[in-house]
Amino acid sequence: MTFLPLVERELRIRPRLKRTYFYRTAGACFAIVILSFALITALLVSNPGTIGKGIFTVLSWMAFIYCLLEGTRTTADCLSEEKRAGTLGLLFLTDLKGYDVVLGKLLGTSLNTFYGLLAVLPPLAIPLLLGGVTAGEFWRLVLVLLSALLFSLSAGLFVSAISFQERRAWLGTVALVGTFAIVLPIIAELDLPYGALCHWNPTSAFLAVEEQTFLAKPNIYFAGTIGLLAIALLLLVSAAFLLPRCWQARIETASGGIRLFGISLRMFTTPERLRRKRLDQLSGNPVIWLASRDLGQRAAVWLVICLICLAAGVFWRIASGSGLNGTFSVAGLLVNYAMVVWVAAKACQCFPESRSSGALELLLVSPVTVKNIVDGHLSALERHFLVPFVLLFCAEFFFAILQAASPHQADPIAFLMMGYGIFLFAFEIYAAAYLGLWMGLRSRKQTQALTKTLVYLLIVPLLLFPCWPFVMIIKNIIIINFAKEQIRLHFRFYVTERFAPGSELGSWTPSPARPVPPILPNVPPA
Repeated sequence: MTFLPLVERELRIRPRLKRTYFYRTAGACFAIVILSFALITALLVSNPGTIGKGIFTVLSWMAFIYCLLEGTRTTADCLSEEKRAGTLGLLFLTDLKGYDVVLGKLLGTSLNTFYGLLAVLPPLAIPLLLGGVTAGEFWRLVLVLLSALLFSLSAGLFVSAISFQERRAWLGTVALVGTFAIVLPIIAELDLPYGALCHWNPTSAFLAVEEQTFLAKPNIYFAGTIGLLAIALLLLVSAAFLLPRCWQARIETASGGIRLFGISLRMFTTPERLRRKRLDQLSGNPVIWLASRDLGQRAAVWLVICLICLAAGVFWRIASGSGLNGTFSVAGLLVNYAMVVWVAAKACQCFPESRSSGALELLLVSPVTVKNIVDGHLSALERHFLVPFVLLFCAEFFFAILQAASPHQADPIAFLMMGYGIFLFAFEIYAAAYLGLWMGLRSRKQTQALTKTLVYLLIVPLLLFPCWPFVMIIKNIIIINFAKEQIRLHFRFYVTERFAPGSELGSWTPSPARPVPPILPNVPPA
């Protein structure tokens, strides 16, 4: 038998695909465009070293974020998708081992991502010619980028190997990568006991790439890169070991109830109260009951919000209200963006699974109208997130008041800007719910819908209007009205699209422009 047969198959197929050429060309063109724009805007600066340093910093940050996000996106659901399709068990009927499948998936999903990173490296080396950047910084950055990419790919494979549902695989991967990329660097700066272990993360190694920082503390860089490679190898070995032992779906009985972290949530209520609540929901809009049955997700939202508020209060108390203005502003910004992504992910989850399983078709042949279906999912999102998010925004407003009234750095303008930012993020969450529903209706998979939602809602507007807050409000109004109108006009079309003529050819689009040739030749009758 061939050694690593899936790896050999992927190496034979992937390099010949058009998508592979597109990723390499698109990565290089994007880096060249950013580099050209930076050079044009820096013509007024007389010092070439300053230009080279600024270009290198911008491109390195973009490449670092690309490695973390793209690795997560490509592998977060690769193995769990095979479990749901029932094809993973067929692989284990052969002589394939766990490491064969894991390494084959690693190579198949990461080849285009690696080519995209490889195409960015030559433009990233151009600042060496301008000055301000040393060769050591460049090669240290290359090692950090490769380590971060391998870590994010390994984290996605590990979580996908032990998960079955797409949503849990994505949440677990994002939580694991976010812990190493955001939480551990913050803990490493607190000088806690055994805090040196917290330097085993990609962010600390990336921040230590600069020449002065590396010469001052080289152990941080080596601990980050070597430790990150060791963690990535451990995750790959764990995924290869666990995949043959947990590839089957776990059947959960109804007697167990709804559980969160092993704790039954039905112990906090009575069957009679649940029955009355269910009857009330079914008598009004049954879609609300259908979309809001998962009590574990609602409890998870409350748990996360309470932990965030508690952590903010503890850090404020430790610092006695001083020296944390910038830290709290950045932390609040990251938390609010995380909440927008959470709402978008939940909204994108509503339609793809029920659409592919045929549940939406069953709803359309019932007396339930399209308006009831959409309003039911919006009401379910409101029940999941409204009250916890109101608590979060109240806590942020309270800390903004404390910061404005602090005698160390009192700034009323900053207080007004924070209040306006809270209002803007509340509006952003409202737009994420509508746009997520629309993209989930159009897409086959939740990951595709979430990617499109975040691109249209956050990435494109931030690139076009980075410092225009009033334009963001207009953008949200346009997105909400557009999504409402598109759902109202095209809901039935996208639900029944896979039954349209031509869908038997493998896509959910209407019949192709060219006629399909007959399977058998036309034989004249005898």
